[in-house]
Amino acid sequence: MEGPQLADRQLTAALWFVNHRIVLRRILIITLIVIAAAFWGYVIFAVARDIFQLQTRRASELELLGSGASISDHVQAAAPQEIGLAGVETLVSGEVTDVIVRLQNLNPVWRARFRYTIGMGGENLVARDGFLLPGEERLFFNSFRGGRGTPDFRLEQVAWFRVAARQTPDIAAFTEERLRFDVQNTAFVSAQSGDRGAVDRAKFSITNKTAYGFFEPKFLVLLYRGERLVGVQSTVLDQFKSGATREVEVSWFDRVGAVSRVEVIPEIDIFDPSVYMRLE
Repeated sequence: MEGPQLADRQLTAALWFVNHRIVLRRILIITLIVIAAAFWGYVIFAVARDIFQLQTRRASELELLGSGASISDHVQAAAPQEIGLAGVETLVSGEVTDVIVRLQNLNPVWRARFRYTIGMGGENLVARDGFLLPGEERLFFNSFRGGRGTPDFRLEQVAWFRVAARQTPDIAAFTEERLRFDVQNTAFVSAQSGDRGAVDRAKFSITNKTAYGFFEPKFLVLLYRGERLVGVQSTVLDQFKSGATREVEVSWFDRVGAVSRVEVIPEIDIFDPSVYMRLE
């Protein structure tokens, strides 16, 4: 029974093919024409694009030659600008002198790591590690008890790292979402005159509103009297998890005097993966 049924199906298929042979041939021809048209269309587009880019590139080369600038000039223009020294100042509180250095990174897409020393009166100091985020201006300081002499600042071993646009297309948004700390209830408590053992203190609460936990984030604490900076200190928080709030006190063992404002600034190299805690 299966033999005759198979033969009938084959015969039916053969008859269908014969009856539709012309239509199938036309379909095949149209398909090949479409494929060929698409191929040659892409070829024409690619050639036209290359010709246009060649003209643009040629115009740029002529402009470069006409300007008299050399290739080395353009390479130098693309390189990061040097770290700027915005100022050096000293703050004296009792027997302690703080030497404060303000550094600027004017490069919007370059971050810097370096070694620096801040001294006074020729005192030799161990170099510290520092960094600046793209476009950042920040102060660096060192404290000297009984310090006298001229402040000295040295910057060395500067290494530049370009922030890849593919990985970080919006540096401002990247920075904002990783440095989103909410500082509340700032207060300065001055030690009472004649109160032995009492110290001046800055108090504040800080909440980590980022989506990241940090192992040992560092914060600068600045004291102002009006617009004048009168005190500087730093503090490190241990394992500051996302969403956590900490109550923080920072002490000054020498009298600062009147303070009208307390400012807290994060000092975290957000481009360094080692500063982040593992997500739980």
